[in-house]
Amino acid sequence: MSIPELLFALYGTALMLIGITCLIRDVQLSGKTDTPNLQAWRVSLGDFFIIFLGAIVVQYFVAGVCSVAFEATDFGESNVGLRITLSTLAYQLVPLLLIYSLTRYYPENFPANFNTRRVRFFESAGLGLFYFLGALPLMLLFAHGWQMLLEWVHSMGFPVELENQEIVEIFAEQDSPLVIGLMMFMIVVMAPLLEELLYRGMLYRFLKSRMNNLLALTLSSLLFAAMHANLLKLVPLFLLGMLLGRAYEKSGSILVPIFMHAFFNLNTVLILLVAPDMIEM
Repeated sequence: MSIPELLFALYGTALMLIGITCLIRDVQLSGKTDTPNLQAWRVSLGDFFIIFLGAIVVQYFVAGVCSVAFEATDFGESNVGLRITLSTLAYQLVPLLLIYSLTRYYPENFPANFNTRRVRFFESAGLGLFYFLGALPLMLLFAHGWQMLLEWVHSMGFPVELENQEIVEIFAEQDSPLVIGLMMFMIVVMAPLLEELLYRGMLYRFLKSRMNNLLALTLSSLLFAAMHANLLKLVPLFLLGMLLGRAYEKSGSILVPIFMHAFFNLNTVLILLVAPDMIEM
């Protein structure tokens, strides 16, 4: 066994043991602690489409503009990872600016009431870490079960794609410190911030104003998983979306699922850096 494989095995074992402990503790605490009443996002259907769909449309528009600009200038022609990283950073930043601008300058249409209660920064980080660790055993179980099912379907002759997400494969192949640093910032900071604002802070809370909580959480989690456009990760990401929504409900603060999401992505990045051939993403 190589050193990276040994480190991966030790890290994974420790993480699972801690995760099982956190999961048991989370189950024990369920129903024994006060749960904030996470308020629904009561905006009109038209205003919701403006900010939510507007942010998604802007993402794809910016990605297209960056692609055309890079091809026209031959920028990063020798480094595909750099081109994709800068494009992704751009289409993460612009929707965030759109959300900020609409909630800042038009609060009567787009109230930025993402938090039911105030949770301090480090408390949010601690809760995010706790919920992330407790989610790991469930994520691993569902990920392996889903992969085994897809492999069985594939063995039956059905055209099922079992490929990793492109961004994960590109990250694993990088040797440039600049690109690795930018991709870590994009994956660990920008992606959780944007996706939690979109899918939990806005979509989930908007659906809560029109249906019961479980259905709202299920639909928002399905869309969250589907938007990643990767069949292999569809079920694990759906489960992650459900658990992120639960963390949001139990904490009452958008910071908690943001941190939970960030720890999930950071864990993936660390494994890719230490043992890229060992991870199933």
